[in-house]
Amino acid sequence: MPTTVFILLAAFSFGKSSAKTKAWLENTKLFGPIICDWNETGAIAPRYKILSISMMATFFVISTWLEIPNWVLIIQAIVLIMCAGFILTRPNS
Repeated sequence: MPTTVFILLAAFSFGKSSAKTKAWLENTKLFGPIICDWNETGAIAPRYKILSISMMATFFVISTWLEIPNWVLIIQAIVLIMCAGFILTRPNS
């Protein structure tokens, strides 16, 4: 799964539970820009979009290489396509 979605979910959850943790996340060099872009405009930077889609494709290829049952691959493909669609429809930051 793409990390961007989990970062945004974690930031949202921490923001609701702890102002101190939310501030820390927003001020880190690694996660801060992603979270701030999302909070301000709902945008995801193109490089994170590319990284997310690449990771999803990589894990799908690994799943096929490991000969995961077809029904699992179908479910995985549907979920990954939906996640990719969501990511690609967000504005660029």
